[in-house]
Amino acid sequence: MKIQFIIPLFLTALFFNPALAQTNEQDNPKREIGVRMSSLQNFDFMYKKQKKQNKYSRIRLMSFDVTLLDSSNSINSMFLAAAYGREKRIPVTKRISLVKGWELIGAVSANQTDNIWGTFYTGAGLVLGVQYDFNEHFSMSMETIPSIVGRFSYSPSHVAFTGLDFGLGSNKAAISLMYRF
Repeated sequence: MKIQFIIPLFLTALFFNPALAQTNEQDNPKREIGVRMSSLQNFDFMYKKQKKQNKYSRIRLMSFDVTLLDSSNSINSMFLAAAYGREKRIPVTKRISLVKGWELIGAVSANQTDNIWGTFYTGAGLVLGVQYDFNEHFSMSMETIPSIVGRFSYSPSHVAFTGLDFGLGSNKAAISLMYRF
């Protein structure tokens, strides 16, 4: 199955660091990994890599679900949602920083009975938040990502625009716990 090959390949590429022996901070950028929570049932996995002083690229895996049923009425389905963006940290004090940036958001939902059909989403969001550094390895942040996302349905015969989602409101606020290495 393709999914079983793609996920380990993605994780290997994400954590591979060819500059392990270097000690200069510019040659060995900081990385962060953690969990972002907007509720007890809504978790995202985050990965950030420092590009310059106080500037980071970020990857967010929002959802992943695969269902494979092996019966006469089988429905195979898959859902994957992710975001890629940049963030800039503006120091306020030694431990507190304001965070601002952007994200490109994408998601795909595929189902198969006799034919493949599903929905895909594409959009952009604005990252706004505040971060508190407990020490050099652990931090906590609170952020919101107002967004605009277009929704499209597809089948073997057509692709159609089905709606525009605006991700605004207090329910979009989230807390992140990050580990820096």
